[in-house]
Amino acid sequence: MTPNQIQSIINQTKKPLAYLEGYTWFYGRKFTVTPDVLIPRPETEDIINLAKTLVGISSERIISPVKKSDLPSSENLSERSELFSELDVKKTFLHTRANDDSEEIPDKRPLQILDLGTGSGAIAIILALELKNAEITAADISEKALEIAKINARNHQQMHMHFALSDLCKGLQNQQFDLIAANLPYVDETWPWLDKAALSYEPAQALYAKDHGLQIIKKFLSETPHHLTKNAHILLEADPSQHNQIIAHAKKHHLRHVQTRNYILHFTCQDTLPAQPTKQSLPRPSKS
Repeated sequence: MTPNQIQSIINQTKKPLAYLEGYTWFYGRKFTVTPDVLIPRPETEDIINLAKTLVGISSERIISPVKKSDLPSSENLSERSELFSELDVKKTFLHTRANDDSEEIPDKRPLQILDLGTGSGAIAIILALELKNAEITAADISEKALEIAKINARNHQQMHMHFALSDLCKGLQNQQFDLIAANLPYVDETWPWLDKAALSYEPAQALYAKDHGLQIIKKFLSETPHHLTKNAHILLEADPSQHNQIIAHAKKHHLRHVQTRNYILHFTCQDTLPAQPTKQSLPRPSKS
């Protein structure tokens, strides 16, 4: 098919180019996509950026030894506030592994990461490629989506990853994770800015949710605390217009909002983390 023929089809049908070509690019890498999976969006790349910041650059191990003497005393609140204003999220993550019972945190076990709602597997595969000392599980409710994710994992030599057919956390049994990345359905069909003609080619199950787009996210937040290790983190994508409601709902399940980066919400189950300032959100894309 020539470029002119492809453009003609796009103009007439609004069918996404990625589906016509059978692939798209995400975080600088090529991924197979079909109408069985969503096309990965640029705003989702912030999940990768935040995850890398939490665990350090890709050549570092997940946990470095941290001495309690390196942490600010609980009595000196101004010292604590000043420190956290200077630390990046990576150091925040490392410091939250400290506890009152040990002088060091020598934990160098592989970081357990879950990509929930993996679709094409793009998030899981990029995390596997970028992070050393991490075990990745890619989970989705759709068998067809998992087939595409496995194709992409094979193409990127990442077949050591784990794949799970799961309706949110139901199929994960008693597994626990240090980091959960979740790009779940959050689109509200009543949003006036939606390009429904373009979105009609993508799997509705992966796009839309009831309760103003929040039904599945709320269910996820209620289930996920049982699958988190101590001081674990969640990176969750949602439309900025939904963030305040999600933060309030997460609080009911003992999940603390740490920061927001554009479309991505960062939560932890550690109650003592100081909240980071919210960064200005990007203009809302149409998910098309």
